[in-house]
Amino acid sequence: MPSPRIRRSRSQQPALRHIAFFDAIAGLPPYAPERCPLTATLLTLRLADEWQRSGPAALDPAGSALASTRRAIAECDDEAPLQQALNAAVDAMCALPAPDAHALALRLDAVRAVWDARLAPELAEALRA
Repeated sequence: MPSPRIRRSRSQQPALRHIAFFDAIAGLPPYAPERCPLTATLLTLRLADEWQRSGPAALDPAGSALASTRRAIAECDDEAPLQQALNAAVDAMCALPAPDAHALALRLDAVRAVWDARLAPELAEALRA
């Protein structure tokens, strides 16, 4: 039996979005305090991706995506500016009747500014994708 072929996307966009956050998390020990803000940001970005793809159904309170994202943000106790920016992005998604890339981009600008201030340009740049 021939081995299955891996189909690669022909687009320039990588199949795995927000790779900089995955890489940063992978490079840390399991209980490193830096994992919390990275994970909260990544979950927010992944929720935003799904919201833009699926609409309000991605934010179903009965599902786990919204709850997991909110919990990850809440766990960043020592990260008030990041917490506020991530909560603003999630709150905006929950308040809008349909996905609005412009409104979300405005909220993610605040998240990008936090990562810029932390001198993490590769992570700030990943928020543009």
